[in-house]
Amino acid sequence: VAIIGAGPAGLSAAFFLRKEGHAADIFEAAPKAGGWLRYGIPEYRLPNDLLQKEVDNITEMGANIYSNQRLGDNLSYKDLKEKYDAVILGIGSQKGTRVGCEGDDAGNVLSGIDFLKKMELTGEKMDFRGKTVAVVGGGNTAMDCCRTSLRCGAEKVYVIYRRTEKEMPANPIEIHESKLEGVEYLFLTNPLRINKDENGNLKSVTCLRMELGEPDASGRRRPVPVEGSDFDIELDYMLAAIGQKTDVNFIDDINAHAENGQLVVNKWGDIDANRHTLQTGISSVFAAGDG
Repeated sequence: VAIIGAGPAGLSAAFFLRKEGHAADIFEAAPKAGGWLRYGIPEYRLPNDLLQKEVDNITEMGANIYSNQRLGDNLSYKDLKEKYDAVILGIGSQKGTRVGCEGDDAGNVLSGIDFLKKMELTGEKMDFRGKTVAVVGGGNTAMDCCRTSLRCGAEKVYVIYRRTEKEMPANPIEIHESKLEGVEYLFLTNPLRINKDENGNLKSVTCLRMELGEPDASGRRRPVPVEGSDFDIELDYMLAAIGQKTDVNFIDDINAHAENGQLVVNKWGDIDANRHTLQTGISSVFAAGDG
């Protein structure tokens, strides 16, 4: 079996396949295995040496990991289907989303996951010394971004979240520890407009106060803007940590060489697969991962 992605899904698939006696080869686009465990979770929270021990356990079982192999780029489905009986796509959601307001194309407005990944890839911290940083979002990625910003020397770090602390999906211990470290929370607050300087870089953000209305599809009360409540915050950097999307730029490569069926994406842009068998529209191609 060929496994695309050496993150939690791909490593787990290799582990269970080897237990059943199947050969498992993992192809990973990044230089090292681990996926978001390595490139998304900061090392202060998950040390790389512990992660590597987990990876080593799986390779010691007989699984092979080939790094710097990207499906649709230097790795083709055509070659895979000739050598393997099945393919498992454990590619993860690699694309960060934008803030989603006017001016979010300003310089120094970054995707939170790109911010975290770049530092792990380069081994160098961003230089936030003396800077003011705002993180938009309320999940664990937002916590990783705000606490890492402090470790990069930021003088002031805000977390902007449109609901209350009660609705935050982040782990409570992460929220608590970030407060102890000096992160300031702006609850019931939503970015309305990002203001640029003469060079097109972030200068400030105009925010709106929110109030909670009726519950939405997630079961949480929907934030509603408070008219006339806008205010500005001067910033040097803004990190968007409000979700991730799946990069399926390899889909044409697969479908061009598929003989039985086609790979399709669902309305969220993720690979469509049977929830019970994890089979995609191609019977020998499976998809695995969070969600």
